[in-house]
Parts: sequence; structure tokens; C-alpha cells
Amino acid sequence: MVLGGQRMMKAAANTTGEVLSKGDRGDVGKRHLSQPERAKANGVHRATQIRLDRLARKAPEMHKLVAHGELSVAAAERANV
Repeated sequence: MVLGGQRMMKAAANTTGEVLSKGDRGDVGKRHLSQPERAKANGVHRATQIRLDRLARKAPEMHKLVAHGELSVAAAERANV
């Protein structure tokens, strides 16, 4: 398992890559958490949450490897360049 594995796996599992346009909070009655809020809830830094969101959108196969603890976020980003 990679360093910080449990938190990273939790954060990756909770990241879908869904992006709302600026100022859009989604459906009325259903509150979507901002990146800083999701980062705090997942126990990771905001920059890490941003990187996870980017991986989920642009490289879902790499995102799955991070979620399963097989790759670190940095390694997944390097492999996806």
C-alpha cells in the first residue's frame, strides 16, 4: 500500500470527477460539497483533492488504481502524462 494509503484510498473512492460550473451548487435541496470541504472530510490537503478530481475526469482508469491503493496520486499523474 502506498504512503498515506487509507486516507488516499478513501478520498479517491469519494471522488467522482463531477464538476459543477462556478457558483452552481447542484440540485435544489441536495448540497454538493466544495473541493475544500471534500478535502477536509476525506482527510487530505485541498491540492490533493484537486489532483484526485483531475484524475477522475481525465484518467478514470488511473483514478481506480489510486482508489484501490495500487498507485499514489503522483505516480498516476506521471503515468498519465
